[in-house]
Amino acid sequence: MAASTLRTENGMVIGPDGKKLSYGELATEASAIPVPTEVKLKDVKDFKIIGTAVSNVDAGQYFIQASLLFGLDFYREGMVHAMIQRPAAFGTKIKSVDATAAKAVPGIIDVVTFKNNVAVVGKSTWQVLKARKLLKIEYEPDGTSVMRDADHDRHFQGAS
Repeated sequence: MAASTLRTENGMVIGPDGKKLSYGELATEASAIPVPTEVKLKDVKDFKIIGTAVSNVDAGQYFIQASLLFGLDFYREGMVHAMIQRPAAFGTKIKSVDATAAKAVPGIIDVVTFKNNVAVVGKSTWQVLKARKLLKIEYEPDGTSVMRDADHDRHFQGAS
């Protein structure tokens, strides 16, 4: 079927006979087609969504009634929270961890080092977040290539 005979509407591709297929149903086959070098863009006067206000269909119902349950809202008796501090750069490993200040935060149960990460475990998200910021972690190269932010920027600026 020639692409010129098709149209799109509301996430569907519609044929001249009215048959509809969703973008998802066509995704696998479409991924095998070469990307066109030239594409005719839609005229601005034909835009249906761009330039219009679209309200969030969920907002009123869930937020006003407070009926939507987010992961952060979930709680079970005896439940604890944890946050992980990972290395700031690839190619580094933990040299030392000073968790003294983090462990002193009220509600903190433990600070655990595992693999190349440090986890703070506590009674509330806020306490854990506060304690994680107090961790003093020193990293060292692990023997693989280390590229810090400044090196990364220089590398890619030179590549363009």
